[in-house]
Amino acid sequence: MVDRHPAATAASGFPVIANLSSQLGSIAGANRFGAPSYAISKAAQNMASAQLAQALAARGIVVLSLHPGWVQTDMGGEKAPDAPFDVVAGMLRLIDAATPAQSGGFFDWRGEALPW
Repeated sequence: MVDRHPAATAASGFPVIANLSSQLGSIAGANRFGAPSYAISKAAQNMASAQLAQALAARGIVVLSLHPGWVQTDMGGEKAPDAPFDVVAGMLRLIDAATPAQSGGFFDWRGEALPW
């Protein structure tokens, strides 16, 4: 079980907004055709995260865009390599450690920076 108060401040001391995205929203990573509506919506969400990060920087609010990966869910299917608990725990670790230097960034659930 993962227990997290939704309005909690990160352990780093900064409030964090974490948007769930997808690497399919990466324009730099667009190397195939597939699911254009989904990819376009995630690219727009990534832009919203980047803009929100700029708007909230002066208030010390960190905004992250997070890619959970291919997860064993109804959408990901049983062949997906990542268990939901592991992915959620990884994203919560990122959120807890988030700093203003990361605000506006796009990361996978392990903390690796992803290209826009």
